[in-house]
Amino acid sequence: LTDNSWLLSRDVRLTGGFAFASWFAGPNRGQFVVTMGGYHPDFHRDGYPIVPRLGLAWRIGDNFSIVGESYFALTSEALMAGVRIEISASLGPAWAHVVFGGDGIIFFDPFRLKVTVYASIDAGVTIDLWIGEITISVHLSARIEITAPPFHAIARFEIGPVGLTLEIGDATSDPPYIAWDAFVRKYLEEAAPGRARVLTAVTGAGAIPPAGSSTTGGATTPDGTSDRPFRVLAEFELTITSTAPLRELLAGGAVRDLAASHVVSVAPMGQ
Repeated sequence: LTDNSWLLSRDVRLTGGFAFASWFAGPNRGQFVVTMGGYHPDFHRDGYPIVPRLGLAWRIGDNFSIVGESYFALTSEALMAGVRIEISASLGPAWAHVVFGGDGIIFFDPFRLKVTVYASIDAGVTIDLWIGEITISVHLSARIEITAPPFHAIARFEIGPVGLTLEIGDATSDPPYIAWDAFVRKYLEEAAPGRARVLTAVTGAGAIPPAGSSTTGGATTPDGTSDRPFRVLAEFELTITSTAPLRELLAGGAVRDLAASHVVSVAPMGQ
């Protein structure tokens, strides 16, 4: 939306943007994002498009205004949405300012969520006396934040200079760890309980095709295992792919160090 975007009247201004991105290479390979109005305040990823909030600004004269903004985003790792409304009014010596809204984000894997809702009211009046002016004001606010798992909720209430905080649940900030066996089953190919199959091999030039096919009773497709070995000529090509980072290559009894092309951020799961 541009500066010339409005709704019904030019006094009702619209703002915001939309973005879709999907990466097939680079550090964000395999990720995608669809967003209208940006992201959750706690969600920051390098390389993601910067999108302004979807917003509405409506001003009625010099005494009343409404400003609203919202966002929604779906990424490869999270779903998030939020809204914020701000109302201001000024009537002679009296004034008021109201803000309320909420933000929520859900991460898919491992599952966790964070929801925040808030509201505040500031109001006052200025009284003109013969000895001067006296301003009387009041401030009320509430903010509730919920995270899970584990469930944790914290609420903060303020009345003027006095505040009260209530807390329920486990306040630990440690991420939810998963066991290695579960990691293998979920993200890798399990060769045996607790053991991942991360290497795959495909023959190229020099490979001898299997005789016949399974429909004619011939040999099955070789996969490099001892039961179905590759049949190759004296000179052949072999492509090996790994789903885990490799640092060494052992071939013919000699060990060769493999230089890392990218920095891989891997840490033990709570060990």
